Amino acid sequence: MANEHVIIVGATSPLATEAARAFIARGERVSLISRNGADNQELLALGEYASVFSFDLNDLAAIPALFQRIVDDAGPVTRICFFQRYRGGAENPWDGEYAVSLCATSQIIEQFKLQPVTDQDRSVVIVSSPADSSVVMEQSAAYHAVKAGLSQMVRYYAVALGSHGIRVNGIKPAIVIKPRAQAFYDQNPELVTLFNRVTPLGRMGRPVDIANAALFLSSDQASFVTGQILGVDGGLSLHESASLARLAASIFNPDLEDHRWAPPALK
Repeated sequence: MANEHVIIVGATSPLATEAARAFIARGERVSLISRNGADNQELLALGEYASVFSFDLNDLAAIPALFQRIVDDAGPVTRICFFQRYRGGAENPWDGEYAVSLCATSQIIEQFKLQPVTDQDRSVVIVSSPADSSVVMEQSAAYHAVKAGLSQMVRYYAVALGSHGIRVNGIKPAIVIKPRAQAFYDQNPELVTLFNRVTPLGRMGRPVDIANAALFLSSDQASFVTGQILGVDGGLSLHESASLARLAASIFNPDLEDHRWAPPALK
């Protein structure tokens, strides 16, 4: 797609890096923002269509200058995808989560809004989490609060920026097997079996699944889609809680299995 310039925030996330590859393959220029981007060989290897900007999103006051540097480097921005999450460093984790997830996202979007309005399709994609509306026990209260805030931010900015020609959508992924976690799942095949069993499509997610969703929402094919949060979870979120518990338990107790929902190989 000609004259497209995509900012990817939180670029060292495996999901973000996969998305960067997909945008580049589509012929688009990408600007990658990451706290440790300058030291990340995977980002640096993306080639001439990628520029890497090392930046700490806690430094909110410096975001306008960063945005201008990116525009000066590669031209007006047409797409932004947010993949970042807080990884520690602040004395108070609430402050860190709030700054990195909510405030930085809002400030970058506000800079995007200041660009001249054109007839070119422009878009924002925010990757959130099931923790926006469900409890993920291994995550903190602050994590849950900011994920809920991000999903509401999708809806707010979709309305607020529609007249600027900017669409805003979200992605809510389920469990995704990332390269750094592959060894863990290889050592715990029973966990993979469980996830595969309870997911209607019969497998766990992959980074490319999220990248493809971001690519679609950041394309002319989605030009009339805004304010939506797309679940990319193989259908996992469709289960009612008691039904899900029974389905999971049937792995260990076949008497609990409901053969109407069993994979063909298990019937």
